[in-house]
Amino acid sequence: MTGATEADVPASASTRAFSDRSNPIFVKELRAALRGRYFRVLFPLTLLVATLIAVLVLVDGGSYGSNRLGRDLFQAMFGCLLVAVTGLVPFSAFLSMGNEWDEHTYDLLVISRLRPLQIALGKLSSAGIEGLLYFSAFTPFLVFAFLLRGIDITSIALLLVGAWIASASTSAVALLLASLGRLRLVRVMLMALLAALLLAANIGANAYVDMHLRQPPAMNTMEEWQALALTYFLLGLPGLLALAAASSGLAHAEENASTAPRVLVTGLLVTLLGIGIWSHLSSPSRHTPMIVGFACALGVALCDLFFVTEAEPLSRRVALFAPRGGVRALFAAPFLPGGGRGFVLFLLHLALCVGAVAAMLAWGPHVGPRAGWEVEAVFCVVVFAGYLVVYLGGVSLLFSGRTRDARTRLVARVLIPVGALISIFAPALLGFLVEDRKWMEMQHPFDPFWVAIASGVEGDDAKHWAVLACVVAVLVLALNAPRVVRGLAEARAAGVERERRAAQTARAGETAHAA
Repeated sequence: MTGATEADVPASASTRAFSDRSNPIFVKELRAALRGRYFRVLFPLTLLVATLIAVLVLVDGGSYGSNRLGRDLFQAMFGCLLVAVTGLVPFSAFLSMGNEWDEHTYDLLVISRLRPLQIALGKLSSAGIEGLLYFSAFTPFLVFAFLLRGIDITSIALLLVGAWIASASTSAVALLLASLGRLRLVRVMLMALLAALLLAANIGANAYVDMHLRQPPAMNTMEEWQALALTYFLLGLPGLLALAAASSGLAHAEENASTAPRVLVTGLLVTLLGIGIWSHLSSPSRHTPMIVGFACALGVALCDLFFVTEAEPLSRRVALFAPRGGVRALFAAPFLPGGGRGFVLFLLHLALCVGAVAAMLAWGPHVGPRAGWEVEAVFCVVVFAGYLVVYLGGVSLLFSGRTRDARTRLVARVLIPVGALISIFAPALLGFLVEDRKWMEMQHPFDPFWVAIASGVEGDDAKHWAVLACVVAVLVLALNAPRVVRGLAEARAAGVERERRAAQTARAGETAHAA
């Protein structure tokens, strides 16, 4: 006999059932996190610091007879909570992923039946449980702040939901950065980058909380709820993209790690463009179409940067699962791995951005300064898209023959944004040296923002540079045509081959049945 009572048996059975049904990575990471030194030291230390800060706020507020004591206490405690859930928890997720490389246990995960998404979700879920523990620990402080008055329960609930989304989003970004640093030196650099990102996120979050507490929304109108939903969506957007990118980075080289992120980016782009169209139609503004067009085009360029620099040929395993039939495979080609097919998807994304801007200006009321302004606004977005085509299409074409090497892909992915930034800011420095005022003020042909916006002004010299940019973009498209055609032909051939094999299998089955 083990000495276990009857009451202990159901609990043990339920625990085993929970472990069997749950994601094994989630169970493993949760146990390791709660037993590890990182959590056992920082969790009580965070509560101790928060308690000391609360005492100081209460003493200081009581001595001056502040009538905003509840709000001040809440702001101080919520700041401590933000440090915990958007600082300590993401670092815990980063260290969890980094341990896989240090302890050489990632190879065991790869040969298991776990998919890359399961691994990433398991680690993210573990970080989420850690965050919930911090939320539960800070609840008494927040309730006490509410009882002191100065803040309403609606604001507390809305801010807590936002903090939970921000915690999950920053933890996903931490997992992404950790998945990129298989070498310890690289991981140290990525940890410094993560620290800078989390510091900026905490500063921005505390500024938002201060603004929210000074002017709390009444939440009585549909517009306020829609703005809140958009805020939550934008908070979670980096996390969704980071989770997809982390899953792709953890996948085996022969696996299809590109289709899911491509579908996700396309879905998010359609959602954001739909929100932009609805916003412009509900409250027209002549600035909304261009802001939406520029922001969405730049956003998809940063995402598609990873797609246009992928290895060109389809892997043998991905080709086996291509859509059956040449036509269906051709239509699905932009969502299959490959740099040339990624470039096609990038062009489709830019076309969606330009089309959404044209729809906003065509369906909405006239809000421009003069007749014909709508056409010029669409032209501005087209010019900006042309610059993005030059950046992504030109550089990725140079590396397209050597993208089988992971290091070459990394160089290309770093060179594109860094080169774009250099082309924008280096002429300004040159203008300072030669005392050219326009170039010092970023008014030069290498700045896509200035050329695109200024080209909409009648009689401005930027129109000449805009036309030249469009010509260069067309040239880049022509140079990329061969690899695009090869990528589409390869996808079509894979679809035809799969259909042929399916037909052979069906005929073999009919023959065996007849025999």
